[in-house]
Amino acid sequence: MPHRILVVDAHAINRLVIAEQLTALGHAPMCAHDAEQALALFDAGDFDLCVVACRMPGIDGFAFAARVHDLAMARGTAPCPIVGYSNDAALDTALAMQTGMRACMPMPIPSSTLDAVLRSVFHPSARAPRNIAQAELFIATSRKDLREARRCLADGNLVRLRALFHRIKGAALMLGENDLAAACTRGEAGCDDWGPAALDAAIDLIEMQLDAMDPAQVEPSR
Repeated sequence: MPHRILVVDAHAINRLVIAEQLTALGHAPMCAHDAEQALALFDAGDFDLCVVACRMPGIDGFAFAARVHDLAMARGTAPCPIVGYSNDAALDTALAMQTGMRACMPMPIPSSTLDAVLRSVFHPSARAPRNIAQAELFIATSRKDLREARRCLADGNLVRLRALFHRIKGAALMLGENDLAAACTRGEAGCDDWGPAALDAAIDLIEMQLDAMDPAQVEPSR
C-alpha cells in the first residue's frame, strides 16, 4: 500500500519534480505551496511522512517541523515524520536535527537518496549505518543541552527543561535513536508531574545512552 506523503515547497517546479519522484517510488504524494496550507492539510487528513523545503518564505521548514511536533505533543499523538531538503544541506543539517527532522537531503534530490531516506523512515531496521559526523554533532550538542538541563532542574525552570528534552528527542528521532527519544519523552512527562527524582533519573538515562553512542566517553559529565 503506498504511503501518503505531503510535499511542502513554495516553488511549483520543485513540488512537481519531487511529487513525480515519489510517485515513481510507489508512494502517493500531495502538495502544499507553503507551511500554512500544509498545516491545514494535516488537520484534514493523516500523512505517513512530510517532505519539506528547509528554506521557504514565511514559515520555513524548520519552524514548520517544530509546529508539527508541538501539535502532536499537545494532542498526545506520535508526530508525523518530517524530512527536509536544502540547497545547502551541510549547513542546514544541524538545525534540521534540532527541530526534529529525520534527515536533510541536498537539492536537487537524487532519487536514490530519496528512496534510501524513505526506507530508513518506514523500515528503521533496514536503515543505513549511522552517519558518524551527524552522530558526533548530536552527542556534542546533547551533552551541552544536558548540562543546561541539570541547571534548569536545580533552579526549577520546567519550561526550559521541557524544551531541552524536546530538542534532544527531535534530533534522536532523526538519527533513529528511538530508545533515547523515549527517555526524553519520559523527561517531558516528568516536567508535567514535577518529580525531581524522576527528572534526574531521565537525565541520567539520556546521558547513559549518549555514552553508549560515544565509546570515547569515560565518565558522564556533571
